[in-house]
Amino acid sequence: MIGQSVKLTTIRGIDMGVHYSWFIVFVLITVSLTARFASEHPHWTQVEHYAVGIATSLLFFVSILLHELAHSFVALAKHVPVCSITLFVFGGVAQIGREPGRPLTEFQIAIARPIAGAGVGRWIRGPFVVGGKWRRACGRAGGVVGVDQPDACDMQPGPWLPA
Repeated sequence: MIGQSVKLTTIRGIDMGVHYSWFIVFVLITVSLTARFASEHPHWTQVEHYAVGIATSLLFFVSILLHELAHSFVALAKHVPVCSITLFVFGGVAQIGREPGRPLTEFQIAIARPIAGAGVGRWIRGPFVVGGKWRRACGRAGGVVGVDQPDACDMQPGPWLPA
């Protein structure tokens, strides 16, 4: 599948690529976010609106890439070859060389992403919880991402994200 995409790099022998459809979605998400930031933060300059819109779009796609890498690294550890990872219009896909030999191996590959996500969430959340500052940090972040309800910050990330 890497032939229909632009190759970015290779990590641990896995070719990373972006399908051509990704560029359309990147532009649409960036324009949408830029418009949202312009309405939410009128005091920012137009350059700031675009810079934050582009950065947010890139972070969104980096999260998809990290999602696929989590699956791929576990697959490699379980001796399942991974040929490539391609980002598409609706997400990403890792192309493996063969199916896992055992259901347990397939489960471990599948569960890698939620476990990795919990670790990243805890790493990001950690500095904001110190000294009871979670609510204040959440309020600031909520304003940026459009969380309008003040009670949204009272919702903890859940049992999958240990405190």
